[in-house]
Amino acid sequence: MLYTNLMSSRAKQINDLVVGIEFPNGLTSFGKTVLEKPENKLELEKMVSMQAGQNMQIRYLEQAKKEAQAPKAEANPIENLSQELDIPINIIEE
Repeated sequence: MLYTNLMSSRAKQINDLVVGIEFPNGLTSFGKTVLEKPENKLELEKMVSMQAGQNMQIRYLEQAKKEAQAPKAEANPIENLSQELDIPINIIEE
């Protein structure tokens, strides 16, 4: 089941500890359900970690969402960085 849902995907290293799995054709609700099961996600993280030689986390990236967020990213690169790193950043302008 994992192989079937990952056939058209691509791996992309986001940072030193996170690998994103891109789905250029989108991700079906069934595929999302299968991939988000804790045991399946742990298995994928285990395989990616073995390949990378260190503990890695995975994130599922849907291409359609990424393209929809592109205009926002160009407007404010700091907010894009905050979303990409998945950490809150408070911007204080003087």
